[in-house]
Amino acid sequence: MKKLPILLSLLCLVNTVYAAPQAIPHEFHGKWVQAGASCDEYENGETVRWWDIDGDKIAQYRFGCHLDKVVFVKPRQFRAKWRCDETDDDGETQKSTPTETFTLSRDGKRLTAFKQNYRFCGKHESKDVFVCRGDKINIAVSSYGNGKDYRYTAWTKSRAQPDLFLKNGTADIDGIGACLHTVYTFTRPNGWQYEVREGGCTAYDNVKGVVTVKRNDKLVSERLCQ
Repeated sequence: MKKLPILLSLLCLVNTVYAAPQAIPHEFHGKWVQAGASCDEYENGETVRWWDIDGDKIAQYRFGCHLDKVVFVKPRQFRAKWRCDETDDDGETQKSTPTETFTLSRDGKRLTAFKQNYRFCGKHESKDVFVCRGDKINIAVSSYGNGKDYRYTAWTKSRAQPDLFLKNGTADIDGIGACLHTVYTFTRPNGWQYEVREGGCTAYDNVKGVVTVKRNDKLVSERLCQ
């Protein structure tokens, strides 16, 4: 009888090991084209047979899915339930909730999903446009893709495991003359707003920029960037 609790404990441990985070594994992220299309056609906008996979969503021409629930994650394989929207030729949107398995080839250059085969066309290019370093917390604003998709990462120990990650930021120019600078704004539900203001003329000496956090337009915190 003692073996049964041990067996149950082992099963729980296995489930814990394979319990997946609510995000698409990084090895699946990138730009993909369906068989019959080329990477050049994708980059030039000459084909609609492509996928962009990043974070918790997949995007395709007239078709996109957001991650709903992870079923399992294994080496080179990922199964999840999705919430998908597809727009037809008449502009009507059809919703679906499929459960699908994504499988990578051994070299990571081929992807099979939704009964189609795709070829890898590269990772999403990104670069830091502003980094705010503090005593305990570091914050980076990065641009992705065409340089108009801004993201916010805050971390205490490792950027690979950020404490906060935000997407869909906006960039605006503020100030005049020598005080001209860029302001990046990120919002979250429930009234949270994160503003990263770089350079310019501030009320502080010897600072690189300022990060302010507000909720419902009330100041929560202000961090100076060294």
